Amino acid sequence: MKQRQFPGGSDESKTAQGKHQSDINQGKQQNPGRLACTICGLKNHSTGECRRNMFYELCGFANHTILDCKREPFWNVGPELCAAQVMNQSFFYIDENIDPKVVREKASTAIITVRKGELSAKQIENEFKTVVSSEHWKWIARKIADNKFAMRFPSAKMVLEYSKFDLGVKGLDVQFSVEPWTSAVSAKGQLQQAWFKVGGIPVDQRGLRTIAKIGGLVGKTMQIDESTRFNRDFVRIKIACRNVELVPPSAECNMGMYIYDFLFEREVSQDDDMLNHEVANAVENPEVQASPKRPRTETIF
Repeated sequence: MKQRQFPGGSDESKTAQGKHQSDINQGKQQNPGRLACTICGLKNHSTGECRRNMFYELCGFANHTILDCKREPFWNVGPELCAAQVMNQSFFYIDENIDPKVVREKASTAIITVRKGELSAKQIENEFKTVVSSEHWKWIARKIADNKFAMRFPSAKMVLEYSKFDLGVKGLDVQFSVEPWTSAVSAKGQLQQAWFKVGGIPVDQRGLRTIAKIGGLVGKTMQIDESTRFNRDFVRIKIACRNVELVPPSAECNMGMYIYDFLFEREVSQDDDMLNHEVANAVENPEVQASPKRPRTETIF
C-alpha cells in the first residue's frame, strides 16, 4: 500500500532536517566540549570544567578538590612524645611501618655475629664456599660493626636452617651464629616493658583512648587489661619505657579543667626482670656503636 504524499512534503522535511543539522553544528562550534568531555567521557560538563584533571599533590587522586581531601597533610604528622612526666626518660615514638616487599627481598640476607674469637669477612666467605661453591653462588660478607657481618644466602630457607645452631671454623677457636636480617640490626637499644597498676582514674572517664594517654605520661602504652578497666582501685596497663625502675609512683595531669594525680605501681615478675636486665645492658653497652660516618654496607640493606 502506497503512502499518500502531500505536495511539497518531501522538500519541507529535507529543509527541516537541514536546519536541525545546522543548529547542531553551530552548537558544537560555540561549545565543542559540552557533548562529551575528552578526559572522563561524561557529557554534563566541558573538558575545561572537568574536576578529574586536577590532581591533588598529597593523595594523587583527581576525583575531588583540595579542600575535600581527607588525607592528613604531612606537616600535621609528627612523632609522639612519651614519658614527658619522667625526668631524663622521655622519648619520641614512631609506629613501625615495615614494607612487606623489602622484607621479602631481605629474607635471604643473614646477620653473622662472631660470638667467640675473631673472624674476617674473607674467612667467613671461604667457610661457606665449602657448602655452595663460588661457581653457583657469589658469597660476599660485609662488615657492619665489630664482630658483625651481613651476607646474602642463596635462599631464605638456608638462612633459617643455619640459624638453629652455632657454627665454628675448623682449626680455629672461634664461634659464630647466623640470624635472619631485621630492620633492628642498626638499633642501639630497646625499650623495657612492664605491667603497672594505675590508680586515680575516674570511673566515668575510663575510655581506652583516655587510659592509653594516661600510660603515655610515663612511657608508651602497649596493652590494656580490659578485665580491670572498671576496677574500683586500679587499671592494669603494660607500658614501655627506657627504664621501668625509674617510673615515678605518681604523675600529674589535667583531665579537662581538673588536675589529677595518677598512681603507678609496677608488677614485679622474675621473667620480666631478666628480660629488662638484658635490654638495659644492651642500651648501656650497645654492640653496634653509632658512627658519624655513613656505613659502606647501606647498599645491601
